[in-house]
Amino acid sequence: MTKRPRSITIISWIFITFGGLAFLLSLRPLADSAGAQWIAEHPFEFWLIPVIQILALLSGLFMLYGFNWARWLLVVWVGSHVIISAMHSAFELVVHSLLFVVVLYFIFRPQATKYFRGARAKLPPTPLMLLPALLLIIPVFAQQTSTNFSWPDGKRAALSLSFDDARQSQVDAGLALLDKHKVKVTFYVVPSGVERRLDGWKKVVASGHEIGNHSLNHPCTGNFTWSRQKALEDYTIEKMNAELAQANRRIKELLGVTAESFAYPCGQTFVGRGVDTRSYVPVVATLFSSGRTWQDETANDPGFCDLAQATGLEMDGRDFEQILPILEKARETGQWVVLAGHEIGQDGQQTTRVTMLEKLMSYANDPANKLWISPVGTIAKYIRERRGGN
Repeated sequence: MTKRPRSITIISWIFITFGGLAFLLSLRPLADSAGAQWIAEHPFEFWLIPVIQILALLSGLFMLYGFNWARWLLVVWVGSHVIISAMHSAFELVVHSLLFVVVLYFIFRPQATKYFRGARAKLPPTPLMLLPALLLIIPVFAQQTSTNFSWPDGKRAALSLSFDDARQSQVDAGLALLDKHKVKVTFYVVPSGVERRLDGWKKVVASGHEIGNHSLNHPCTGNFTWSRQKALEDYTIEKMNAELAQANRRIKELLGVTAESFAYPCGQTFVGRGVDTRSYVPVVATLFSSGRTWQDETANDPGFCDLAQATGLEMDGRDFEQILPILEKARETGQWVVLAGHEIGQDGQQTTRVTMLEKLMSYANDPANKLWISPVGTIAKYIRERRGGN
């Protein structure tokens, strides 16, 4: 058997190593959901690069074992890069051309030609044969474990603004501000709050904002003294179910709309105490298409989140500069940010600042930021449809 020239060994291992490393680097878009979204929209462009890198690995691997076709595969591989580099810069063209000449010289030298023609080509060991196949399987599993969720119109993340309790400032200070920026939000109302400014809340509905259910009596833990007479610790699943259904009927009577989204008062999702404590998330999941908690620490992963208890992040008392990092992270990872507030004004307890909202809505409306801003129910419906009804 003709001895393999050292130059062929070196070139083969260079392309095996380069092809393997370049292949792994080409999988980086799978690391976040924004990249996974791009892959879902451009599958050919994504898969083309990994396949090209695998061809480099294969040419090096089979050249080691004397396969003449592998030598020609390498010629085509390097030659194609020369052509591609001509479309980029003169520097790249020169570098790839020099590489092409060097490769041609070493793999077509008389000693190398004698090796490929005289060698009895044999298949590489089974583990090496399986390596390219295993590498090609990696992106399949990686893509399955990534978020891989696509927002509409090329958006990179979603944002919902929501306000609780049907407070008067939401009508007096909020409605005109929201309409100015053409932003639709979700108002989670307690019917008694709507009754105090019924004409104003009818204008809210006429402006196209979503009306959600925030219960009839706003029950929270009895550790709040103001909630002692309506403490969640004294509720049962049946009582909560009846109250939420009654609140929906009353909202329908007052505003002519059916609430399809619910916000947990105080962000608390339990009833009862001790061993009798129960979650009423199943009640919300039955009565509504979505539910929102409060004072959470992370935005929602649209491919994973439980729509019956979507996380809500507090925006009361915060400046835009405190909200911005949340939005930037969401754009990187494809998350759905749900912000929750109460009063709308300049400052004060449980107040979402007008100055913050001005900057926030301007940011969200800037096409360059690729942020979809819409009510909770609208985005929850889109997520459910994208996930096949889950």
